Amino acid sequence: MKKKVNNILKYLEEEFEISRIKDMSLNGLQVGEADKQVKKIGLAVDASLSTFKKAKKQGCDLLITHHGLFWGKEQAITGTHYKRIKYLIENDLPLIALHLPLDLHAKYGNNIELARLLGLKKVKKFGAYHGATIGFSGEFTKVITRKKFISLCENKLGTKCTSLDFGSDKIKKVGIVSGGGSSALMEAKEKGMDVLLTGDGPHQNFHDALDSEINIVYGSHYYTETVGIKALGKALKKKFNLTVAFLDVPARVRI
Repeated sequence: MKKKVNNILKYLEEEFEISRIKDMSLNGLQVGEADKQVKKIGLAVDASLSTFKKAKKQGCDLLITHHGLFWGKEQAITGTHYKRIKYLIENDLPLIALHLPLDLHAKYGNNIELARLLGLKKVKKFGAYHGATIGFSGEFTKVITRKKFISLCENKLGTKCTSLDFGSDKIKKVGIVSGGGSSALMEAKEKGMDVLLTGDGPHQNFHDALDSEINIVYGSHYYTETVGIKALGKALKKKFNLTVAFLDVPARVRI
């Protein structure tokens, strides 16, 4: 049976409850025709022109990204925004975005995947964000050093991490909110976490972490959010028997 964009959309709505979750992102189909047939799905973190070109080069019929093109406000289709949409339309490449629904999903989400990769136990919801809980926390079965924790994160994410080492050198309890999840810092402190793992953070993080005596590890916004989209790709491949490809286009921004 041939699959169409509509079939993928229906699955995503049911599995990720897209319409229920409040988000600045316009989740779901952002550009393209819902009745287009799909044989190969490209999955990526960011909806950028370089991502679109990579998807086209690899023969993708549909692109699903974590960060889409529309963010809760009217935006004129001019300049770079125009170039991106024009490319998608001219190359008949539909774009689906899945932002917070992918962050908080308890099976395929960014944060649950990070908890799995680190081997955490006693995993539970953590990380309040605009009325939703989008992260997870957990514990190691045995205490490890901060240095070993950072090394573990680097190994699992495939990138160098930076850190604010203002808490204990002994790590057991870990709070996780991927991407720009540093706003969970004080919640991590209040709930007795030894460290917060996130993607990146603002200037104020330094002083909040220092004064609160808690560790933060930044795995980069990009790399902490590759894990969920990869997990989604595996699920789609199994569900629809389609070819999937993770399109690695790193945003090389360091905190």
